[in-house]
Amino acid sequence: RDAYTDLDAAVAALDARTKEIWIAGNWYLTTGSYNFTPSRSIAIRGGFTAVENTPDERPSNSASVIDGNNQYNPIVINNTLGISAEVDRLVLYNSYDRGIHKAGGGDLSVISCTFLTNGVHGTKNQGNGKGISITSASGAHVFVTNTLFMGNMLIDEVYDGSTGQGN
Repeated sequence: RDAYTDLDAAVAALDARTKEIWIAGNWYLTTGSYNFTPSRSIAIRGGFTAVENTPDERPSNSASVIDGNNQYNPIVINNTLGISAEVDRLVLYNSYDRGIHKAGGGDLSVISCTFLTNGVHGTKNQGNGKGISITSASGAHVFVTNTLFMGNMLIDEVYDGSTGQGN
């Protein structure tokens, strides 16, 4: 099995047979959102060195870092079929808005991830979910395990120039 060293290639390779996307290495500078629209349950896994045959072979405590480069929603999961999605061992850092945005039904599991300094400049109505945002997910469950949220914030410049902080 191959781990991708390029997230654009990983997204381009997504098809009806894809069950997992393995990401190798660190510091993927994004130029926008990586949009995943899975047709079956999907796992997006980081922390690979590109020599593993199973996720259990990854080095312990390894993760792949996705630097949002001050862009909007580095990972977007459009789940129109209501199937489950899993994100494992990613560090989502420095996005303009949210580290992960999931739209649609189906459960979301976030395992051993870190969300650092994700935020937005905007209005009070945009203040939800700076680390993870979930919309249109009636009946879905979200499971967060061994995950750190730190320094994710909303800076409200439209109404009164004050700042608010929250994860």
